[in-house]
Amino acid sequence: MSTDEYFAFPHLNCAGITGSYWNSDALLVVSRTYVINGIYIKNDVLYIADSSGVILKTTSPLNSTSPYATTSVVSTGLVSPNAPIIDSQGYMYIPDFGNFRVFKYFNATYYGVIAGITGVSGASLNQLNSAYALAFDSTESNIFVSDNWNSRVLIFSVNSTMGTNGTLIAGGNGSGYSTNQLYVPLSLAYDSVSNFLYTCNPYGHTVSQWVPGASNGTFIIGTSNIAGSTPTTLNTPQSLIMDQYQNLYVTDEANSRIMMYCAGFYANGGIQILTFSYHPKFIALDSSMNIYLIEEYGTQVFKHAKL
Repeated sequence: MSTDEYFAFPHLNCAGITGSYWNSDALLVVSRTYVINGIYIKNDVLYIADSSGVILKTTSPLNSTSPYATTSVVSTGLVSPNAPIIDSQGYMYIPDFGNFRVFKYFNATYYGVIAGITGVSGASLNQLNSAYALAFDSTESNIFVSDNWNSRVLIFSVNSTMGTNGTLIAGGNGSGYSTNQLYVPLSLAYDSVSNFLYTCNPYGHTVSQWVPGASNGTFIIGTSNIAGSTPTTLNTPQSLIMDQYQNLYVTDEANSRIMMYCAGFYANGGIQILTFSYHPKFIALDSSMNIYLIEEYGTQVFKHAKL
């Protein structure tokens, strides 16, 4: 398929996705005073990580056409948290970016630090130099942690305790452009079907694919250290998410667009599904495939309905 055909694509043709694109007109659904550090959706409830140290959730249905009502879930003990993740039993795990640790909660009850050491940054296996993003393994008994300033991904048991060593899963060879390196990895997505872990390298302009624990990964999207705006290149990708059909969505920040990559054909190039006048950073999907976005340093969440 040619470049022109990608950008003129009249209908989606990815696995499990039919019809046309997403509505380019956004609905403002959440406004905050402080910068939003991340968003996450579980069972059609939107969770918001507020840089003031609060995790909120929506109490309005996501099909509401009015701004969503929210309530605080965790309001103490956090320093600039990023987006949480929640397992099937309701346990919440929060990357506390500003305090170099990962917290475990249940119904807002504090269960302790499961990764990193409070207030201590470092590069040992029991330390983090920022906890940016999280993802579960296939059993939800372990968590992948994007330790972005160490340019690596570690894995910890969900029952780990503060100061326990993690296991190196990807990167860990300094920041760089080689296949055995990551470059300040941000968002994570794990595909239990293929056993591949995906992460964005914003400064390398790529998405890396790793078998957890392998010494090298593959630049599955983009060309390492080359920024571009074609269907096969990226410019400072910030976050990614995988839908239930294994299609990938990437916020291509400096190109002000969202790219979609069909399952099994990531390296063939993506489909530009949304473009903006701002720089999109964080992305989430609900069960109806509606897209939720935050711009860089943004205080608002916008919804783009699937058409």
